[in-house]
Amino acid sequence: MGKNLILVILVGSLLLAGCVTTPTGPAASNITSNGITINTSVSIGASSAIPAATSGQVYSAAITVSGGSPPYGCSAAPGSTLPGSLVFSEPGCSITGAVPTLNPGTSMQIFPISFIVTDSKGKVAGPFGLSLTVTKPKVGFTLPANIDDATIGTDYNYNFCAQPSGVNCNDVLNAQNQDPPYTFTVSGQPLGLSMDLNGLLSGTVPEGANPGEYPISVCITDMGRSSVCADTTLTVKEASEEVTNWHVTVAEDDTACQGNGFSNDYDITVQRNGTSGTMGDIGHGPASGTFEGNTLHIAARTVPDGAGTSKLSSYDVVFSDDCTSFTAEYSWDYTGPNGDCSGTTKLTGTNPLGCANSTQAGNG
Repeated sequence: MGKNLILVILVGSLLLAGCVTTPTGPAASNITSNGITINTSVSIGASSAIPAATSGQVYSAAITVSGGSPPYGCSAAPGSTLPGSLVFSEPGCSITGAVPTLNPGTSMQIFPISFIVTDSKGKVAGPFGLSLTVTKPKVGFTLPANIDDATIGTDYNYNFCAQPSGVNCNDVLNAQNQDPPYTFTVSGQPLGLSMDLNGLLSGTVPEGANPGEYPISVCITDMGRSSVCADTTLTVKEASEEVTNWHVTVAEDDTACQGNGFSNDYDITVQRNGTSGTMGDIGHGPASGTFEGNTLHIAARTVPDGAGTSKLSSYDVVFSDDCTSFTAEYSWDYTGPNGDCSGTTKLTGTNPLGCANSTQAGNG
């Protein structure tokens, strides 16, 4: 009288059972094939599952068979093959080899496995159906505890793709079987900063924003929609006031006002606090404006001028990169008791010590 052959799958301390795939409904607790019974205590859908594997990596799952007449052998069922370069070991029923490499854009795939078991007396059981879930590894992504500080009112740029974050953003298909190109998102960043899809965090924290530490979370997603997030801290500092000393020559064309033109020299300071700036008095009182890079934008204004008033146009004061010079020009319209006229004024500023000729004041 022949012995029944019982198949179980044992991986480490995890016990999973094989079963015959049924057309519909959940797998039964016991299934008989050719007079041989197998236990199916663990199943997913209509078939049992062996432990998940990682795309393109070496894999091994031990299958332990009991009952029947040992030793046993396992082989793919007629008309089926194992995925990738996986094979059944001989003798025995372990599955070993390399797992298939998933295509770009695919983060997970389930492979069906159909196999038969043969004991030493030639008794064949099966085919039995198993499933192997293959996933891609998460993107390797780490961040330092802190990234570059931001200053209120100053342009900010930090490229996460260019940092030593463990991500090669330019790879087409890297060694870890991930799926570039990557896209980035951020949350928790201070007002005024945003991140583009390529990992560039940029913008300007506006005046009035709260200084301090901002915990931010950065997430990266590959083409297969596999995502991973990491946390870091961005510190926002208050703007410090920078004061520079300038010698300014003011050349005025007032010929339309019956004048002969004239030139005056002034020694003034220019104060910069974030995006705010103020120039000292060059004849019409201090002028305040907004910095954008090396340019101070001065808005149009009306000022007292002798017995009348002058309406000054808006103008830009353009500073050199090394802080040694600036130029500006504006037009004006004078209104007085003897009539109206118009003219222009040119400003030329020099600062021989350049950027070194500055002091820090304010909040630092």
